[in-house]
Amino acid sequence: MGAWGHEPFENDAAMDWAADLEDSGGLEPLRAALASAVEPGGVEEADAGSEAVAAAAALARLGHAFEGVTGALPGEVTEWAADLRAGLDPQLAGLAVRALEAVLRGEESELAELWDEAEDPAWREHTEALRDWLRNAAAHV
Repeated sequence: MGAWGHEPFENDAAMDWAADLEDSGGLEPLRAALASAVEPGGVEEADAGSEAVAAAAALARLGHAFEGVTGALPGEVTEWAADLRAGLDPQLAGLAVRALEAVLRGEESELAELWDEAEDPAWREHTEALRDWLRNAAAHV
């Protein structure tokens, strides 16, 4: 895992995923990353977990989440969101909440295990805040 920080797009897998998202012009990469994460074994690999967290952050951007929730977003994601002109889809938000819960479970998630081993609580705190924001936003859409 090539990571340089705890925010959703501060790793190589998320940045690669962001480029694919921008090229898509739609929601499919976001839906695919989230759906994959909730499948059994879906977050055994750190890259899959990183992509799910990035997808959740991109979705939160569609719901006008502030940077404290999404982390700093790369240009690819902000341009994608501006071009898409869509709001927060409550069904996708629910899927994102489930995906983030899967990513946060250390016994099933390589990404969570790596951050827990690093003894850096910032990643877990930020990911939990993103999950909670999406849960609350989905309930009010």
